[in-house]
Amino acid sequence: MRKILIEVKQIKHEISTEVSIPEDYFYGLGLRKDTYYKIYFGQRSAQVYFKTHNDGSENIYVPQNTFEALLLFDDIRLNIWKSEEGIRLGPLVGVFTNTSFIKKFEKGETTYLSENHTRASRKACCLTYFFSINDIDWINKKILGYVLDLDRHSWTSSWYPMPDVIYDRATAFSKKQKPLVRFIRQQFRQHPSIHFINQVDTIGKWDLYKELSNDTHIKRHLPHTVISRSIKDIKQMVSNHSFVFIKSNYGSGSREVMSIEKIKAGYIVNYYERGLKREVINQWSKVDELIKTFMGNKQFLIQEGVKSLGYKGKTFDTRVLVQKDHWGNWQVTYNYVRVASENYSITTIDRDVHDYQDIYAAVHEENPLIPTDKEVRDIAIKIVKAIEEKYGSLGEIGLDIAIDQLGYIYLLEANSKPEKFSSPGQTKSDEVLPQYLYILEYAKFIAKQECSHKVVPNDNNNFSKNNLFLGTFISIGNLKRLLDQEPKFRHLELMKANQEANTNLYFFSIRDIHFLNQKINGTYFNQETGLWEQKNFPFPDVFYDRGGAVLEHQKVVSDYIREQLELLPSLKKVNPVYTFDKWDLYRKLYQYDEVRQYLPLTKLYKKTSDLKDMFHETNTLYLKKCDGNNGETIIKVVYDQDDQYTISYLKGSQLTQKTVHLFENLIKEIRFLLCKNDVIIQSAINVLEINNCNVDMRATLQRNGHGELEIVAYPVRKGVPNYPITSTRTGATVYRFDDFFTKYMSYSSKDIEHLKQKVETFLINCYHCVEESYGQFGELGIDFAIDRYENLWFIECNAKPGNDSLYMSYDESTIKKGFTNPLEYAKFIHSKGINKNE
Repeated sequence: MRKILIEVKQIKHEISTEVSIPEDYFYGLGLRKDTYYKIYFGQRSAQVYFKTHNDGSENIYVPQNTFEALLLFDDIRLNIWKSEEGIRLGPLVGVFTNTSFIKKFEKGETTYLSENHTRASRKACCLTYFFSINDIDWINKKILGYVLDLDRHSWTSSWYPMPDVIYDRATAFSKKQKPLVRFIRQQFRQHPSIHFINQVDTIGKWDLYKELSNDTHIKRHLPHTVISRSIKDIKQMVSNHSFVFIKSNYGSGSREVMSIEKIKAGYIVNYYERGLKREVINQWSKVDELIKTFMGNKQFLIQEGVKSLGYKGKTFDTRVLVQKDHWGNWQVTYNYVRVASENYSITTIDRDVHDYQDIYAAVHEENPLIPTDKEVRDIAIKIVKAIEEKYGSLGEIGLDIAIDQLGYIYLLEANSKPEKFSSPGQTKSDEVLPQYLYILEYAKFIAKQECSHKVVPNDNNNFSKNNLFLGTFISIGNLKRLLDQEPKFRHLELMKANQEANTNLYFFSIRDIHFLNQKINGTYFNQETGLWEQKNFPFPDVFYDRGGAVLEHQKVVSDYIREQLELLPSLKKVNPVYTFDKWDLYRKLYQYDEVRQYLPLTKLYKKTSDLKDMFHETNTLYLKKCDGNNGETIIKVVYDQDDQYTISYLKGSQLTQKTVHLFENLIKEIRFLLCKNDVIIQSAINVLEINNCNVDMRATLQRNGHGELEIVAYPVRKGVPNYPITSTRTGATVYRFDDFFTKYMSYSSKDIEHLKQKVETFLINCYHCVEESYGQFGELGIDFAIDRYENLWFIECNAKPGNDSLYMSYDESTIKKGFTNPLEYAKFIHSKGINKNE
C-alpha cells in the first residue's frame, strides 16, 4: 500500500464517535462504513466509526472527546496505516534520554541531537518527544514529553501516550539512577506493541569480543583481547605485542582508554586526564603506578594495538555508522575518518573528521593497500549482521574500525548508542541529515510490523469473586523462599489467617510488576495443590507494604514502584508510609505534650560540635541512621575518661567493640561507619538490665476489622550481654510481659497490672500522635524501654513490624490475631472507601 500522510484537526465541542478522512484514504485503507474500528495514537486507543469527506484537504477530523482520549495534537502531520488491531496514527517516537538533558530543555537549551532529530521527525511525519526516568506515569499510560519547536526555537512539555517506538539514547546516569533505568527499560520491553530501535541497551567490549570470536568470518577482524585481572596481564600483553590499549568494558568517548607502546627508551603512554596526555616513561614500575590510578576499581580489558595507517603523519581510524532503512535493510550511512593529534594514538578527543573517500584519495598513492570505501562498508555490514545475530534486533550500530599499514581491517569496538557526527564541511544548519532521518524511517518500518512474537501472558485466574485484591510487597529473597516452598513464618501465618479472611491475597516483589499491562505476576498459596504458585493478578485494591527491597539498588526501584502505585485513584494502603525517618519522627512527636516526656534527648548530626554538645549532657550516646532499620548501623559510644571512647556496633549479627583515643579519631571512625548518611545522636536510656543484658519491649498495635485500635502484645526482649541493641536477629531472648516482670523483677500481680495500665496509655498516646502526623495506620511496632525508676521511654516506630517477638513468646490465639488484624483491616478500609493517606 502506498504511503498515506494525514494532518490532524480537532472538531472542538463535538462529542461523537465519528472520525472523517478523505474518501480516497478511506478506500485506500480498506475501511468499511458502519463498522467500528479502534484508532490508535501511540498506545492510546478509542472506538470510532470512519466516514469520508471531500473538502480537498488531507485532514483527519477528530471529535473533541476522541481527540482528548488519544492525547492528540492539532495540526500535526502523521502517517496513517491499518494494522490487525485497527487504524494507527504516527508513529509516536519517544527518545529516552538522561535527566540532565531534560533539565537543559526546561531552561530552553537545545542540543545537536535534539535539533537534528526534530528536523528529521518533521520530514518523516512522525511525532517525536524526549523524556527521562521522572516523566513516566505508568498508571495512566502517559509520558510528560518534551517537544522542540524549531520555528520558535523553544520547548513545550505535554502529556503524550506511550510511544510506538523508543529510541534509547540514555547514558551516563548516576549510580543511584542506574537500577531504575534498567527497570524502566524492562517495563517497556514487556509491552507487545512498543518497539525499540535497538533491543540491546549497551554492548560490553569484552562480551562482544567473546561472542564474535566464535564467528570464523569475523574473528580475523578482531585484535587479540584479554580481560585484565592484574597488572601482570597488562605487562604480558605489552611484552607480546609492544603496543596495546587498555579500555573500560563499558566506557565511551576515550575518557577511559589508555595506550601503551614499548620503545627503546621505555614506554609511550597516552591517556585522558582533564585533556589528552602523552608521557614517555623509562621504567615499568612508573607505568604500573599510572595504570593503577587510571583503572581504579573498574573492569578493564587489554586490546592488541593496531598500528594504523597515517594521514599527514598522524594516526587515524574510522567511525562507520550502520543503520537500517525504511525496508529494514542494513545500509552504511557514513564512513568518516577521525584523525588523532600529532604523536597521539587516541583519536576520539579531537574533532578532526573527514570523509573516508577524501582520505583514501590522499593516501592511496603512497599506500595502495588501503581498502576502498566500498570494502570498508561491506565488512562493516558483515560485522553488524553478526552482532545482530548475537544480540537481537538492532536498528543502528556505530563501529570503530582501524586499518593497519597492510590495509587490513580491524573492529575496535561497537556502540549501540553511536555519536552522530555532522557531515564534514556541512554548512546548512537546517539540512536534514541522513543519520537522523534513517532512524525515523526505520521507526516507521518497525511500528508497522505486527507483534505476534510478543505474547501477553494468559491470566488463567480463579479469583474469589467480589473479594478485594490484597497485594503484599516483599523482597526478592522472601519471594524466592515462597516459590522454593520454604516460606518465612510471617508469610505462612498470613496465608493461614487469610483462609478465614478470604481476600485475594498475593505477594510480589520489584521483579513482578508489569505496569503497561496493568498486571502483577503474584505469588499465592494454591489450596488445591498445597503449593506456592504464581499467576497474573490485577493491581491491588489494598497495598500491604512489607518492604519490597533489601539492597540499596533495589530500594531505588521499590520506591519508584510505590510512587507509581500511589497514582491509582482507588488504591488503599494498610499504612500510609512504609518506613520512618527517625529525625522526622522525633520532630513530629516532640510537638505533642502527651509524648514529649517519653522522648530521649535527640539531635540531628550535622557537624562535629553537635556530638561534643551531646557529650556535655551524657557520657553515653547512640548514633543511628535516620533511615536505618533492623538495628543496622547503630553505634553506641561511651565516653570513658581522658578523651577515650568505647565504640560498639554490630557487623552482621556479631558484636564489634573498639576503643579510640582523642575526639578527632572518634569522628574518623564515625565517618567511616556511617559514611554520608543522615544520622541522629540520641542520649542513652538507662534501661533495665539483667546480667549486663539490656531490656526493652516491642509492642504490636493494630486496627481490627472495625477500624478499632487494639494492643495485641508487648513482649519483653532481653539482649545479649554488652550488645548495643536487643533485636531478635542478634539472639535476644523474648518473654511475655507478665512472665518477665514476675520472674526477673519479682513484681506482684497488682504491680504488673498497674504497670500495664501505664504502658498501654503510653502506647495508645504514641500511636495516635503518629497517626496525627502521618495518617491512619493499620499496624505499628513500637519499641520502648522502662528504666530502673519505672519511667517509660520511646525508642522508635516500625511501620512494617515483623512480629518476630510476638511469634516467639505468645500463644496461638494472640499470634493469629497479629496476622488476622491486617487482613480484616484491609477489608474494612476497602469497604469504607478510606483514602490511602487518611
